[in-house]
Amino acid sequence: MAQIILNGLSVTDLREIISEAVREEIKTSIPPAEKESGNEKYLTRKETAGILRVSLPTLNDWTKTGKIKGYRIGNRVRYKRNEVNEALKQVQSLKYRPA
Repeated sequence: MAQIILNGLSVTDLREIISEAVREEIKTSIPPAEKESGNEKYLTRKETAGILRVSLPTLNDWTKTGKIKGYRIGNRVRYKRNEVNEALKQVQSLKYRPA
């Protein structure tokens, strides 16, 4: 590790050095799986039920029957935003399909 002599170093320069070191450490500490799915957003049960305009018990039934896929993260269930949007499109297309 390079040595830094603080004599003659301004507070602004020291802040910049520390900020850059922190940024680099954060970049290297993100697991590869999270980097690949960087735009993947997980929704809570309440948020998902609100988007689909259904109750929590209905959302639970849909998850059990496979109409929408839930992901267990720890002891909680989450839903991927893009999968919820796809499920919503499928429901809308079934409701308004031509006779």
